[in-house]
Amino acid sequence: MLARLAEFWRAVFGPDPEPHDGYGQSLIDDIRSARRFRALRRQVIVWQPPSQWPGDLDADFPILDRFGDGALCWHSDGDETRVIIDRMWHGWPDPPEFAIFAFDAGRQIVWATDFATWPQVWERAQPEPTPPCPR
Repeated sequence: MLARLAEFWRAVFGPDPEPHDGYGQSLIDDIRSARRFRALRRQVIVWQPPSQWPGDLDADFPILDRFGDGALCWHSDGDETRVIIDRMWHGWPDPPEFAIFAFDAGRQIVWATDFATWPQVWERAQPEPTPPCPR
Protein backbone atom coordinates (compact mmCIF):
# COMPACT_ATOMS: atom_id res chain seq x y z
CA MET A 1 0.00 0.00 0.00
CA LEU A 2 2.76 2.42 0.96
CA ALA A 3 4.70 1.55 -2.21
CA ARG A 4 1.65 2.37 -4.36
CA LEU A 5 1.19 5.68 -2.56
CA ALA A 6 4.87 6.56 -3.14
CA GLU A 7 4.55 5.63 -6.82
CA PHE A 8 1.45 7.82 -7.16
CA TRP A 9 3.24 10.69 -5.39
CA ARG A 10 6.20 10.46 -7.80
CA ALA A 11 3.88 10.27 -10.82
CA VAL A 12 1.92 13.38 -9.81
CA PHE A 13 4.60 15.56 -8.24
CA GLY A 14 7.82 14.26 -9.77
CA PRO A 15 9.44 15.33 -13.04
CA ASP A 16 8.40 13.81 -16.33
CA PRO A 17 10.31 10.51 -16.69
CA GLU A 18 10.91 11.28 -20.36
CA PRO A 19 11.40 15.05 -20.69
CA HIS A 20 11.21 16.06 -24.33
CA ASP A 21 12.18 19.69 -24.00
CA GLY A 22 14.26 19.97 -20.84
CA TYR A 23 11.28 21.04 -18.76
CA GLY A 24 9.55 18.43 -16.63
CA GLN A 25 6.13 20.13 -16.35
CA SER A 26 5.12 18.36 -13.16
CA LEU A 27 2.61 19.81 -10.73
CA ILE A 28 5.46 21.15 -8.60
CA ASP A 29 6.96 22.84 -11.70
CA ASP A 30 3.60 24.47 -12.42
CA ILE A 31 3.35 25.78 -8.86
CA ARG A 32 6.92 27.13 -8.96
CA SER A 33 6.26 28.81 -12.30
CA ALA A 34 3.07 30.43 -11.02
CA ARG A 35 4.91 31.78 -7.96
CA ARG A 36 7.78 33.16 -10.08
CA PHE A 37 5.34 34.80 -12.47
CA ARG A 38 3.38 36.33 -9.60
CA ALA A 39 6.58 37.93 -8.29
CA LEU A 40 7.70 38.98 -11.78
CA ARG A 41 4.43 40.72 -12.67
CA ARG A 42 5.06 43.21 -9.84
CA GLN A 43 8.41 44.30 -11.33
CA VAL A 44 8.69 47.14 -13.81
CA ILE A 45 10.01 45.59 -17.02
CA VAL A 46 10.58 47.21 -20.40
CA TRP A 47 10.22 44.42 -22.94
CA GLN A 48 12.26 44.44 -26.15
CA PRO A 49 10.89 43.60 -29.60
CA PRO A 50 12.22 40.46 -31.33
CA SER A 51 14.16 42.62 -33.82
CA GLN A 52 16.47 43.79 -31.04
CA TRP A 53 17.55 40.24 -30.19
CA PRO A 54 21.15 39.64 -31.34
CA GLY A 55 20.27 37.02 -33.94
CA ASP A 56 17.01 35.28 -34.75
CA LEU A 57 14.89 34.89 -31.60
CA ASP A 58 12.62 32.19 -33.05
CA ALA A 59 15.59 30.22 -34.39
CA ASP A 60 17.50 30.49 -31.11
CA PHE A 61 14.52 29.17 -29.13
CA PRO A 62 12.77 26.73 -31.51
CA ILE A 63 10.75 25.17 -28.67
CA LEU A 64 8.54 28.28 -28.63
CA ASP A 65 6.87 27.26 -31.90
CA ARG A 66 5.16 24.39 -30.08
CA PHE A 67 3.32 26.75 -27.75
CA GLY A 68 2.29 29.79 -29.78
CA ASP A 69 2.47 31.84 -32.92
CA GLY A 70 5.82 33.48 -32.30
CA ALA A 71 7.87 35.58 -29.97
CA LEU A 72 6.18 38.84 -29.01
CA CYS A 73 9.00 40.27 -26.89
CA TRP A 74 11.96 39.38 -24.69
CA HIS A 75 13.90 40.58 -21.67
CA SER A 76 17.21 39.49 -20.16
CA ASP A 77 17.85 39.74 -16.45
CA GLY A 78 21.18 38.36 -15.31
CA ASP A 79 21.52 34.74 -16.37
CA GLU A 80 17.84 34.39 -17.25
CA THR A 81 16.25 35.34 -20.57
CA ARG A 82 12.48 35.64 -20.65
CA VAL A 83 10.47 35.39 -23.84
CA ILE A 84 6.75 36.10 -24.19
CA ILE A 85 4.80 34.45 -26.98
CA ASP A 86 1.45 35.51 -28.35
CA ARG A 87 -1.30 33.17 -29.48
CA MET A 88 -3.64 33.96 -32.34
CA TRP A 89 -6.29 31.61 -30.93
CA HIS A 90 -6.84 32.17 -27.23
CA GLY A 91 -9.55 32.12 -24.61
CA TRP A 92 -11.65 29.22 -23.49
CA PRO A 93 -11.33 26.39 -24.57
CA ASP A 94 -8.00 27.49 -26.02
CA PRO A 95 -5.08 28.49 -23.76
CA PRO A 96 -4.62 32.10 -22.57
CA GLU A 97 -3.33 34.76 -24.97
CA PHE A 98 0.23 34.93 -23.62
CA ALA A 99 2.85 32.53 -22.32
CA ILE A 100 6.15 33.43 -20.72
CA PHE A 101 9.23 31.23 -20.84
CA ALA A 102 12.38 31.76 -18.79
CA PHE A 103 15.57 30.24 -20.20
CA ASP A 104 18.94 29.76 -18.55
CA ALA A 105 22.28 30.51 -20.21
CA GLY A 106 22.21 27.09 -21.91
CA ARG A 107 18.78 27.93 -23.43
CA GLN A 108 16.96 25.33 -21.35
CA ILE A 109 13.55 26.18 -19.95
CA VAL A 110 13.81 27.12 -16.28
CA TRP A 111 10.13 27.92 -15.82
CA ALA A 112 7.11 28.76 -17.95
CA THR A 113 3.47 29.71 -17.48
CA ASP A 114 0.46 31.07 -19.36
CA PHE A 115 -1.27 34.34 -18.57
CA ALA A 116 -4.29 36.15 -19.99
CA THR A 117 -3.86 39.80 -18.95
CA TRP A 118 -0.79 41.94 -19.44
CA PRO A 119 0.57 43.27 -16.09
CA GLN A 120 0.12 47.03 -15.74
CA VAL A 121 3.71 47.71 -14.67
CA TRP A 122 5.17 46.06 -17.76
CA GLU A 123 5.92 48.20 -20.79
CA ARG A 124 5.20 46.41 -24.03
CA ALA A 125 7.69 46.46 -26.85
CA GLN A 126 6.62 48.87 -29.55
CA PRO A 127 5.29 47.05 -32.60
CA GLU A 128 7.65 46.82 -35.50
CA PRO A 129 6.86 49.23 -38.33
CA THR A 130 5.71 47.45 -41.43
CA PRO A 131 7.71 48.25 -44.54
CA PRO A 132 5.82 50.05 -47.29
CA CYS A 133 4.54 47.96 -50.16
CA PRO A 134 6.63 48.24 -53.32
CA ARG A 135 4.80 49.81 -56.20
